[in-house]
Amino acid sequence: MKKLGTILGIIGGVIGVISSILVLYGGITTLHKINDLASYSMIVFSFVIFGLAVLGIMMSINSKKNSKKSGIILIVDAIIGLVFGTFYIVTSILFVLSGILLLISKNQSRINQ
Repeated sequence: MKKLGTILGIIGGVIGVISSILVLYGGITTLHKINDLASYSMIVFSFVIFGLAVLGIMMSINSKKNSKKSGIILIVDAIIGLVFGTFYIVTSILFVLSGILLLISKNQSRINQ
């Protein structure tokens, strides 16, 4: 369960990074054609989403040490990402699934006896 949660989190983070780069490109292209507030908001949202996606990747990798904390942060990351844009929906779904899997997984840091 923990390995699947880690893999889903990393895949979601990579998709989030790609979508943030595409939104940044769209915002910059629109900014050159039409100088309006929507272009600036797209650029700001893309940087926020990029940061959230990188945070999700880091928490997925860190899940081997502390799966409960990583799972909670991934779920909160998904909720915050949905506030900033609907283009983050696939990443949010993967982060929520990953967070739930990490929360219900047993912590195997005990020494086998």
